[in-house]
Amino acid sequence: MKFDKLKVCLDRIKGQRVVYSRSGGGAGSILLINFINEDALWFWRYWEVIHNDVVIGCSNDDITPVIGKVAVAALQLEERKVLDVILYEDLSLRIFFDNHYELIIVTTIETRPEFIDLVNWEYCSPELDVCYTITSQNEVITSKYEE
Repeated sequence: MKFDKLKVCLDRIKGQRVVYSRSGGGAGSILLINFINEDALWFWRYWEVIHNDVVIGCSNDDITPVIGKVAVAALQLEERKVLDVILYEDLSLRIFFDNHYELIIVTTIETRPEFIDLVNWEYCSPELDVCYTITSQNEVITSKYEE
């Protein structure tokens, strides 16, 4: 049931433009994407930005602010329009943008106690007053939106 609700909410970003996309520096490889409708996606685990079928940066790359591969790849998504969003059963995510850009999110299930409380990714919508958090146990937790 939560999967279906999350899928419907993610459909809200189809057709939306990215107004902010950043990663690297003090944020490490955490990727934040804000859309013109004020919805936001946060990615804490593994992600890749692809352009013309070539990975131009991923969360495992250099996190140097501004010039590192992580920062540069994140910035490439800014001003892009979302064409499609695919949420897979394992809660991995694939977002297609204009000009042949893609963002792939791979969820990770953690069994090591020191990593069990990590978050894979999160979708927040202030208009809907909801946040969906995908945990390291691949559970979907729903909460109210908080600024």
